[in-house]
Amino acid sequence: MKRACIGLVVTLTAVVGLGVGVTGSAGAATPMCDDSGTHGGQPVPSGSNIQGNLIVPVNAFCTLDNVRVSDKLIVKTGGDLTTQNDSDIGSLVADGADSLHINYTTFHGLVHALNMNSSSSSRVCNSTVGGNLVIESTSGIYWLVGDCAVGVAHTFVDGNLVYNSNSFGGDISNTTIGGSLKCAGNSNLTGHEDESGATGGPHNDGNFGNCASFDFRSNT
Repeated sequence: MKRACIGLVVTLTAVVGLGVGVTGSAGAATPMCDDSGTHGGQPVPSGSNIQGNLIVPVNAFCTLDNVRVSDKLIVKTGGDLTTQNDSDIGSLVADGADSLHINYTTFHGLVHALNMNSSSSSRVCNSTVGGNLVIESTSGIYWLVGDCAVGVAHTFVDGNLVYNSNSFGGDISNTTIGGSLKCAGNSNLTGHEDESGATGGPHNDGNFGNCASFDFRSNT
């Protein structure tokens, strides 16, 4: 019994030391992604596989490169998130974050950005969202949704794309939407299908609000 207890302590210590944390066990803290290691978390190594949730702490920068997060990615107030290189994530909630740079990433559920207020740009590019993509109540942020570089790739949203009450401006282009594109209360929002040879565009179920006049090809 004594040997078994010692082995358990060593195993838990080794895993926590990786900076990825222990999830799914009683009393274990949710791991935190913090590139600088100065906001209560640690950098997440490229190629990591995180079972459970992952948190970006207040005012921290987090870069996820080819990282898998099985459940929810949560970005706290002032946090800056970059995902890239075929990262695979359950869902994303960013309430009050500073910026989001989503590139070549698959989300299996909801992506929700809200109450963001900064002078940074944010983007959802060359990615797949398995649920709804909701961007709402942001100011000072110019949003790019689509491929973000003409002729490079395409963004797919299986559910609805909701873009409401964003005051600074944005562009939604080269995005295939399985549900509806719903927009209201935005400033300086544009949308079009770039000349990239993409076969689909939004409005499978229709464009609504101040997205209604966007010039997209039908989703076929």
